[in-house]
Amino acid sequence: EALSANMDGTLEQEFGSMLKSKAEIEASMTTEHAAEMVLVLNGTRHAPQLAALIRARLGRHGAALRGHRSASLVQDEAPANMSGTGGKAPKGYEALAPATEMLNSMMQEASQKLDLSQITCAKFHRNQIMLMQEATRDVSSFNGQAASARAEVLEAQSKIGMLTDKIPQVEGELAEHRRTCRSEISTLKFQIGVVTRDLGIVRKILGMVKCDDAKKPGALLQADVEDDAEDDDDEDAGMDEQSLVACAQCNGGRGFVMLTNAEVQPLINSLQSDVARGYVQEQLKTAVGDDDQDGDGEDGDSEEDDGVALTEEQVKHMTVIMQTPAKKGNASDDGLRIEPAPVPPKPVDCAPTSGCRLTKGSCGRLRDRFLLVEGGIGDRLDELTGRLTKLEHYCEQTDTSLVGQLASLGDQLREAQTALAASTKTQIESESQAALRGRQHAQLKKEFTGTMTQCCSEQNEARSELCALTKIRGELYKMEGAKVFITDCAVSEWVVSECTRPCGRGSRQLRRTVTVAPNGGAACPPLEATEECNTQPCPVDCKLGAWSGWSSCSARCGGGVRQRSRHIKVPTKHNGEPCERTEEAEACNVQSCNRNCVLGAWSSWGTCSKGCGSGKSVRTRAVKKPALGTGRCPRPTHGSRRKFKVCNQLPCSQLLPRGRDYLQCTSKLDVILVVDSSGSLGRYGWAQSKKLADILVQAFLAEKDADIKVALLEFSSRRKTKWITHLPGGTSEKDVAGMRWFRSGTATDQALGMAQAEFVYGRPDASPVVLVITDGKPSSARRTLQASRSLQKKAKLVWLPIGRRAPVGLINKMAATPKRDHIVRFRDFRLMSDKNLINSVIGATCPAVK
Repeated sequence: EALSANMDGTLEQEFGSMLKSKAEIEASMTTEHAAEMVLVLNGTRHAPQLAALIRARLGRHGAALRGHRSASLVQDEAPANMSGTGGKAPKGYEALAPATEMLNSMMQEASQKLDLSQITCAKFHRNQIMLMQEATRDVSSFNGQAASARAEVLEAQSKIGMLTDKIPQVEGELAEHRRTCRSEISTLKFQIGVVTRDLGIVRKILGMVKCDDAKKPGALLQADVEDDAEDDDDEDAGMDEQSLVACAQCNGGRGFVMLTNAEVQPLINSLQSDVARGYVQEQLKTAVGDDDQDGDGEDGDSEEDDGVALTEEQVKHMTVIMQTPAKKGNASDDGLRIEPAPVPPKPVDCAPTSGCRLTKGSCGRLRDRFLLVEGGIGDRLDELTGRLTKLEHYCEQTDTSLVGQLASLGDQLREAQTALAASTKTQIESESQAALRGRQHAQLKKEFTGTMTQCCSEQNEARSELCALTKIRGELYKMEGAKVFITDCAVSEWVVSECTRPCGRGSRQLRRTVTVAPNGGAACPPLEATEECNTQPCPVDCKLGAWSGWSSCSARCGGGVRQRSRHIKVPTKHNGEPCERTEEAEACNVQSCNRNCVLGAWSSWGTCSKGCGSGKSVRTRAVKKPALGTGRCPRPTHGSRRKFKVCNQLPCSQLLPRGRDYLQCTSKLDVILVVDSSGSLGRYGWAQSKKLADILVQAFLAEKDADIKVALLEFSSRRKTKWITHLPGGTSEKDVAGMRWFRSGTATDQALGMAQAEFVYGRPDASPVVLVITDGKPSSARRTLQASRSLQKKAKLVWLPIGRRAPVGLINKMAATPKRDHIVRFRDFRLMSDKNLINSVIGATCPAVK
């Protein structure tokens, strides 16, 4: 591919106007030009006899041989020089033979010179083209790297600009968030402080309301003493200390109720929070209402007390007390500094007024009402504390999130700045390298053009020498008039063998054959040669390692990405096969983030809630797949997850055999009977509550074969709640009769918690049931609601609200669904012996009755 016609073809393609063909040279070669060229050849200069012969024979062409001697001198000198022996010089053919031999030798040298030029130039051509192509590829590669780096520079600059704007925004959000949180937390803490102080005041009042021992130091309100008329007289004697004043026109026409006690009322006046003042007025107004309802017979009082109208002077006197706050004095044990307020002198008796009236107060009921106030304020304190905890948690989480966001943005900014510096450096270096390789390519191209031009000149010169030598040889014979047929050796084109190596510098053999044997002409040139081939470095293909495992998905929903990678074991070199992708990503978790939950199959129908009187059986659906994002999921009580059907519709009365008043339970139960013993019941209400408890215990234990265990819990305030009997031991009528009225608060939440704990001693195969007999509002509605929900997870909770003052609204909120299966209401204390209502309780408690 590099020799003879192949080389000529390559050169003719690139330098066609410079390289002359054999025909072109022969057409322009004259005898004078040929003689002139031959005479200046190195071979002729070293053979003076040949030069003399040419001058002698071609003397008539002296005009063409300028600078040489005259023809006569040449003709006289030549024979002597050609003889070489000093004798007579050869003439005619004797003189042409050695000249022909010398010319043939010079033609062979010229032919070898042409071969060498062709081989050398072809090798240079290949190498230089390869170098220029490599430089071109490098320029393209560096330009591509520079363009890619420039894109990265622009991207980094854009990201830096975005982050530079974003970071101050987030910093502003963080500062505003912290300011808002400080303000709201400070407000809540102030409110908690106020409510805590008010709670301390109420507890101080409770410490002063001593109903058990009127003579105990610090007892500012007269005591009620149970069960005898003397105590009623004592209660009347203490009217000045515990009576209530209800003024309709006070407090801007909104009405106001206060105690006549000059020690307690100033404490009430010093309450600061609206919730505490509201609770006190609500409960004192209820206490006044309780007294108004005493004539209904619930408490067993025979006379109605409508209160006593106060005179205007008395109203003024009470108004002074109402407006007198408690003064700070020495610190008490609970942290309050209380001094008794000065008591104004008793007013003179003036004309009565219908606007205010004095009502006899009951110490037990007053204490019960203040316990409710304590519970309400405690609920408010719990609510505020819970809000504070949630707010602090929210503020902390949001603060952490914003700080983390700032840190992340800062990291991104630093990464972007680093990327900008690296990309800028890469761009500059790539542009510099591209320019350098461009200059190198220009230098290579210049060298290529110069060398190939020189190659053309050398080959034209070699061909011209061959043509001139051939022509001079012919002219010499022609001058002698001899007819001699001289044939120069002719050879074929080179046949090139395969290269020994595809790359990395191999070698190959060049061979050609004689097509025309020489006959008195120039001998044949070499028929074999060896040259280097495939000198370029061998390409190195990229080799990659195995794929790693897939990473976790970048998002749980809404379309994330997971990735895997593989490392390069052998990088690509010298135009080898490029590396395939080293990183791979695919979409994952494409499901919506806002998916609604998926519900499972319906369960089977459960046991009927009542043994008779139309109960309900329930079936439910559990959540199979939870909701995601803002997806929705119905509540467990929603119709799509819970369904009821009516069961045991037969009226309970039709199950009763003749001669029996109450149903008998045949189920295996663990029953806890929780009985309210608060002061709000009154004597009559307490007596009726005991009677109801006794009837229920007898009904549960009436069936001899019944497998029922009953526990009895009497509750009032937190310090006055007592187990009468426990589940393992059982309950009898005597246990019920032995209960004594606590006449204190209504810690219903504590009682429910104790009942739940008691089931630790229950039987695994027995159905747990809790019956709650209560008439009053729980001391803490919030805690009672929480306790009821907790208890309902372990046992069936049936509420028995008694009397007109029972907190039916709260009980409806706490009771399980269906409400009518978990609430049996006794609207009046006198109805607590009603057979139908009691049978409704037994039916709601027991799944199987007779």
